[in-house]
Amino acid sequence: MEDLLAPTWHKRSVARELMAFQNRSFAAKLIGMFDKLYKEANTPARAQGHPLRGEIEKLVHDETGTLIKLRFNTLNPPCCMPIMGNSNHVLTSMRVPNIYLEQETTFLEAVKKKKNAVGGFDAKRGKLTGIYSEIEAPVWMSWTYIRSYFSPEESAGVLMHEVGHCSLSFQFMFRNYRASQILASLHQIRTGRDQSLTYEAAIKIAGEELCNNPLEFERMVDIKNDKALATIVYTRTWAQLGNDFGDISVTGPNFEALADNYAARWGFAEPLATALYTLYGAQGLGAD
Repeated sequence: MEDLLAPTWHKRSVARELMAFQNRSFAAKLIGMFDKLYKEANTPARAQGHPLRGEIEKLVHDETGTLIKLRFNTLNPPCCMPIMGNSNHVLTSMRVPNIYLEQETTFLEAVKKKKNAVGGFDAKRGKLTGIYSEIEAPVWMSWTYIRSYFSPEESAGVLMHEVGHCSLSFQFMFRNYRASQILASLHQIRTGRDQSLTYEAAIKIAGEELCNNPLEFERMVDIKNDKALATIVYTRTWAQLGNDFGDISVTGPNFEALADNYAARWGFAEPLATALYTLYGAQGLGAD
């Protein structure tokens, strides 16, 4: 008998889509690198020029597939500029137009240079693959700032939070592009140009592919307006990213809660939590 609280499709979605918790060996290596760098570099210039900076970038790329350019000789507190394919999409909550224009250009140029470019995300390994792992994203972490407020372990956790932003932006693009392809196929089937399967069957496939639930879009069968269909599909695609990472509080463009969750799955839940506690207190916001 089907469990109504945990139907088969939901169990399958957790197994297939939710990023798995990763081995702690990576966390231990990254923390060790920051610990050594703290001891050997007492200025931003020394941290930036130290071989360990490049080793940190390489370790992150090897393990997560995320290609970052880490900058310690900056006044910026921890932050990043994730790569965006289309930051001005219809669901965006960004208030500054074209703020990610340079990142969009970087993405498009990388895709044009590589014939038949394919990118993806391996949820089991927590790793970007294909073209997504070849596009560099800048990450700033003021060396003066992090040495003043964070332990080496906390700095490693904060870095993985920023890496989470970079990884999640590619995952969101992947889902959006997949949604666009499915919408185009639905239109072809609904208008009779593609008669390889029924519209009802196509609706079930769309639900399975985008939300791991074949019944997700069953009420769309009677909707004939393409704009209404697109609104439903894209809205659900946006929300599903939060569902898959175990947090539905995706209210802003930077996915803060999801980036925290990403870091936690790499073994940095505790140091990231204590870093944020320290940060809020330092800014007079109150750690509670």
